[in-house]
Order: sequence, then C-alpha cells, then structure tokens
Amino acid sequence: MTYSINDVRQAAREVDGGDHLGAGLSRWKGVQYLPAPGDAREVLTRKAQLQVGLMSDLGREFVPSQNMIRSVITNVCDHVCGSEPTWTLTAPTEALREEAEAILTAAWNARGVHTELQTGIRPLVREGRGAWRIRIPTGAVAKLRAGERPSSTEIASRWLRIEAALHPERMRVVEDDDTLSLVGEFTLDAQEGRTELTRVRGGRTEVIERSGETNRRLWALDLGGRLPYVTAQAPALITQSMLDNQGYADVATTAAAVNVASSGRLRMHFHNITPMLDGAGKAMPQVLGPGGELYTTDTIAVQSIEDGQSVRDVPVRMNGEVRTIGGESPEPLNVAVGMARMNIYAEAQQLHYLMGADATASGEARKTAMAAFLRSLNPYRSAAVKAVREINELILALVAALSGTPGKFAGVVIEPVLTDRLVDPTPQERAQDAADVASGLISMEEARSRQGILNSQAMQRQIEAERVPAVDPAQ
Repeated sequence: MTYSINDVRQAAREVDGGDHLGAGLSRWKGVQYLPAPGDAREVLTRKAQLQVGLMSDLGREFVPSQNMIRSVITNVCDHVCGSEPTWTLTAPTEALREEAEAILTAAWNARGVHTELQTGIRPLVREGRGAWRIRIPTGAVAKLRAGERPSSTEIASRWLRIEAALHPERMRVVEDDDTLSLVGEFTLDAQEGRTELTRVRGGRTEVIERSGETNRRLWALDLGGRLPYVTAQAPALITQSMLDNQGYADVATTAAAVNVASSGRLRMHFHNITPMLDGAGKAMPQVLGPGGELYTTDTIAVQSIEDGQSVRDVPVRMNGEVRTIGGESPEPLNVAVGMARMNIYAEAQQLHYLMGADATASGEARKTAMAAFLRSLNPYRSAAVKAVREINELILALVAALSGTPGKFAGVVIEPVLTDRLVDPTPQERAQDAADVASGLISMEEARSRQGILNSQAMQRQIEAERVPAVDPAQ
C-alpha cells in the first residue's frame, strides 16, 4: 500500500502542531498583497513591500484563536485509546495462553506500547493513516549476527522496540506481483538517503538497511510471513473546510484584539476598518476595481494616460491614509469566531462538547449529538483494534523466532478490547457491571472493557472493598 502526504494532510499536521499561519502566510485568511497576472513592475514592487510589512506586523501582533483543529483531534483520540486497551487470548493449551499473556504484558509495560499506540493513533485520526514499526536495536542485531540467541522468551522481549511513525507517509507496504508476498520500505533519513527495506524470502523476513547504493542485511527471522510494520487506515477527520474555518477564526480573533487595542499597524491590513481620507482630511469616495473589489489605502489603482503617442495604463497609488478612530467593540468578530467553531465541531460530529460547555441545548439534544459522535468513532476504533492485534502478533512472532522456536504462538488468537472509559468507575458502577454480568445482560469481556481490569476476580474484590454498608433505619 502506498501513501503520500497532500496539502490538506500537511496543513492539518502543521496546525495540530501549533502553526496557524503556515509558510509564507499560506493559511492567513485576511487580506494579502499577492502578485496577479498582468501586474506592472511598479505594482509588483509595491505589493512585495506591503506583503513584507504584513508579515512583520503579524509576527508581532498575531493573536491565534483557540486551536479547534487540535481539540477535535484530541477528543477522538481520547475516546479511542485514552485508556490502555486489553485483550483476550485463545490458545490450544492454557500453558501457552499464559506464556503469551506474560510476554505481551511485560512488553507493553517495559516498552511503553500504549504511549506509542496513542502517538500513532493521532495521525490516523488527523490524516487517515497510522503506522508502527518494531525494530531490533543495534546491540541485539550484533548478537544475532554473531550467532547468539536470547536464553528465554523474557530476555527476547527485551530485544524489541515498538515505535510509532510520526510521518506515516515514510512507510510503504506493497504486495509483490510475482511472489504475492509483502515488501516494505521505511525512510530512516531522507537527506542521507537511508532506507530500511523488508521482504519475505524463503519463509523468512529479511530486514535490509540501504544507505545510498550500499545494502546491509540486519537480520532474517521466520515471522510467519509478516513484516515488522503495522499500518491502519480510516477516514481523515480534518478537511479543507475545517482548516478554512480555523483560518477565519484566527483572522477574526486577531482583528478583535487589534480593534480593542485601538492602534497598531496591523489595522491597515483590514479592509474598511477605518475610512480613507484625502490630504485635507475629507473622506474619499469608494473606488471599485474592475472585479468589483473595493480599493483601500494600500491598493494600487490604474489610470489611463494619453501622451499623444499612445494610451497606456499607469499604476497610481491611492492618496489616502489610515486614521485610528478609537476602540471598537469586538462583539461582531467574536460572533464570527463562534460561527467558525460551530462549523468545525459540527463537521467533526462533536457538537455535544459545545452544548455541554454553553448549556444551550436540552438533555435529549445532547444525547442525540453524543450518539452521532460515538457512531463517528467506529472507523477509528476498528483501525485501533487492528493495530493492537497486529502489534501483539508481531511481538509474539518475534519473541518466538528470537528464542529459536518460530511459530510457537501461531495458534494464539488475540482479540483486543478497547476501553471507552476516560475516568475511573465509581463503586456503584462497578457493582452494576458485575450484576449485569451475573444476569447475562453483558459479557465478561464487556465488563472488563468498562472497568479497565483484566481479572474479573480482582474486579469483584475491588467492588467488595469499596462497598459501603447500608444505613440501618432503626439506628
């Protein structure tokens, strides 16, 4: 599977990282002084000067709005993998199941797999693709090349590193047309030309590091036809319209701050924010351009001049100035920011967050909005379940191969369970879940998912420990 980063994905990534303006003000939705086809040299020069002035002013006085792009992404990520996932294992024997459980638990705890899962889920939600890589560190590779093997599965699990790809487009997985086997490529350093290549040959997975024209095989292990890569896909949450609304909110917030300040050179870059005055202090009439646009103080007008030889257009700068007129109410601009926020949250199916914050809707309306949000999570939850399953399968396959027993855990079936709960349950909620299991309303796996506890007996002990004795009405 190939993947590339387009303009929308790149912009979403940058805004999520806190860059509201973009390179060269590419995301600034206010007025800019950009060249247009047919501009005379004098016009281009003046526009360039004004653009430099705008960039300078924004550098000093830009006031970004709330980063709503980051907020809607975080809301989804928190509900998908805010809590550490659990899983149920099915194996041919109980001993094999317990061994596999011990390996996975130790690997997740020692290597911070949950943190890496969260790191990879963020680009999955934001851009539509997440990627993870399991590698063997240099020291362990040297031991493998020397013929040394780990003495136990516990030591073998220490040889693994699970890492999320911050830039998923650097990982490519395709199917070879001739062999029908998978071939993978991961860019380690684009500037140095270092790439990691993986392929399945002769039943063994090979990992090769390519630097320029030099190839060096790092290791080859029987992983059951798997590559040490995990990818997941889902619909990209962030769209161009969301980015546009964020940009307009940034412009309105900046304008509101400048208006209240009642000064600042940034005011000159907002159309019609103050009247145009001539040299005598009289208001100048509105002048419309050929496309109906309103000329402002900074506009280069065009005047036709006939000198007896020809008729030509000469650029003429409007003879006016900007005068500050005192503080202005930011309320209309704040309304514009609110509209942009509403548009973003509505498209992300997250209106219930705004309803809850403003208390502007009935409980039934919030419940309906919450239901729409939970339905929108399904593609991301399915992708996260796939990622957890394949990461765990790779951990078991690599540990078995490193220990000299390839395919040992091939019969283990992993069924991940994502935990919806973002806060710890109350004792009453735990007791209700246990009662629902006893009555058959929910499964034990569902109860474990709700509680975030793997051991149902431990869950029951926790319930008993937190149970508050009933008050005797006779006392």
